[in-house]
Amino acid sequence: MEKKDIIKQYITYYLENGKAPANMYQFAKLLGVEEKTLYAYFTSFESIEKEIWKNTFENTISRLNADERYFNYSAREKMLAFFFTWIEELTDIRSFILMTKPNFNILELKFLKESKEVFIDYASDIIRLGKETKEIRDRIWITNNFPAFLWLQVLFILRFWINDSSPNFEKTDAAIEKSVNFSFELMGNNLIDTAIDFGKFVLTKS
Repeated sequence: MEKKDIIKQYITYYLENGKAPANMYQFAKLLGVEEKTLYAYFTSFESIEKEIWKNTFENTISRLNADERYFNYSAREKMLAFFFTWIEELTDIRSFILMTKPNFNILELKFLKESKEVFIDYASDIIRLGKETKEIRDRIWITNNFPAFLWLQVLFILRFWINDSSPNFEKTDAAIEKSVNFSFELMGNNLIDTAIDFGKFVLTKS
């Protein structure tokens, strides 16, 4: 038995019964394994659910890396591709998500702790690429916080998608485009940077 088999059975049980199994013993019996065998992979239902969320991020990144076109994308395009692909991953288990997180509370995010680590690593690479291509301006004291800033976008888009009732989640697609474009405008050269650069130029030439 592999992790993916346990996860699949857990999601199926939850969808069919509207709740988690009564305990790990019952779930192990359902899987046809001893309880101690199950503990070799997960020690609680909470740990299973954390893994399910983390998988949506890891699967998204794996799918992107398997697409040759992705490597030619700009930093902004890669970020857009991430969010569009991630939403596809979430949509595959939307019913489960709505059952387990019907009232998504941005202040209760323990279930996303491991997912955040995966995303921050990914976003840090995007920021490095953006700095190399000059899409993102390297600002002292600020640039290091850009990955965390993009994580806030993850939470915004997740909450938006959970509440989105538009056909094929068209409004979520629009929200992704607008939010990512907005973020890269903030991280790139903007009006404030232009004003600062002009001020520096005037001062050095006066």
